[in-house]
Amino acid sequence: MSRWQRTLIVAVLVLPMLMIIMLSLPVWLYLPFREAGRVFILDLIREFTKWIKAAKGE
Repeated sequence: MSRWQRTLIVAVLVLPMLMIIMLSLPVWLYLPFREAGRVFILDLIREFTKWIKAAKGE
């Protein structure tokens, strides 16, 4: 497997995560200023972490 193929595979794996982060950008800018928003953000980060670990196979 050549280097560009590995780079392409990594890009395809990372692309969904980047799309989720970009689409949720308004949430990241608004919610930290609300008490319930802080809890929501912490839960969301926890779920992102689980998703990344599952994608990596850990």
